[in-house]
Amino acid sequence: MRDLADAVAVGLGMQVVLVEAADRILQRVASAETSDYFRLLHQDHGVEIREGVMLDQLKEIDGTVSGAVLSDGSSIDVDIVIAGIGIRPNQELAVDAFCRTSEPDIFAAGDCASFPHGSSRIRLESVGNAIDQAETAAASIAGNPLPYLAIALVLV
Repeated sequence: MRDLADAVAVGLGMQVVLVEAADRILQRVASAETSDYFRLLHQDHGVEIREGVMLDQLKEIDGTVSGAVLSDGSSIDVDIVIAGIGIRPNQELAVDAFCRTSEPDIFAAGDCASFPHGSSRIRLESVGNAIDQAETAAASIAGNPLPYLAIALVLV
């Protein structure tokens, strides 16, 4: 969603600075080559990208945001802040192959639902996984249980 917000803001004539705590954008979900491609694409459209730094605090004047102080000590003057900070997932929620939890009437799908894969459990943080697991959960709820198969893992 950050990419969409960046594109819309730049299209409206705003200066955009993307602050990424990881060493590179998309680090958790994409290869270095994919990160490089999207970094260059955004930079070519006028987005400034600062990687490997975090937001320390927002500054305000008269109750209005006026700046951002980053972990490297630098500051950015801002008028608008869009924060997509992310989460630290609670990975304890486990589902079976049909997206059922240990409670028979509760199903789960998406980023935080770990599921069986071979002899271990994994999570996939992707839109495709969330959609596929939701379809599996819906089929199970409707009485037509079909086991979830992580397509992204089959292709790898």
